[in-house]
Amino acid sequence: MITAAGTQYNSYVQGDFRRTSNSWTIPRYIHRPGRNRAWVTPIMLDANVNTTIYAGYNEVYKSINQGGTYAAISSFGGSTIRSLAVTPASSNVICAATQSALYRTTNGGSNWTNITGSLPTGSGSITYVWIKDNDAVIPFGFHLAVTIRLEFLSRPMGGTSWTNISVALPALPVMCNSK
Repeated sequence: MITAAGTQYNSYVQGDFRRTSNSWTIPRYIHRPGRNRAWVTPIMLDANVNTTIYAGYNEVYKSINQGGTYAAISSFGGSTIRSLAVTPASSNVICAATQSALYRTTNGGSNWTNITGSLPTGSGSITYVWIKDNDAVIPFGFHLAVTIRLEFLSRPMGGTSWTNISVALPALPVMCNSK
């Protein structure tokens, strides 16, 4: 990831992140704030404030100083976070997914709501989530990849049911996706 100020971030397995502002001549290790990290640990750069990053370990952590220090902004109970999404339209809207639960905040992490609802997590794991169209007001688009078959699901922001939108896609598991 590259910020507007020229700072670059890279990641390695299990939440090891580094940052540089000098083309990797002298990279700086970023402290890991949490336990329980995924092999591919999610990190998101805030599109509105280029010194703010979010990282998913056993909770969602936020750093306002490029990873110098972090504060937990969730309290899910220790499950490993597998995917994060922050909408560029509003840094207050964040989604976080474990293998079997999907959470959303609309106030920057002060309160989180479990929005898993009727997602078919019994037949597979949530592997990736994104917020559609860079807009916090119009419908969210979420993507769920299951281990048996591929399913992309979406739902409106205030809705309670999920719609399978993976018609004609091959039956392959997916760990990430580009909108």
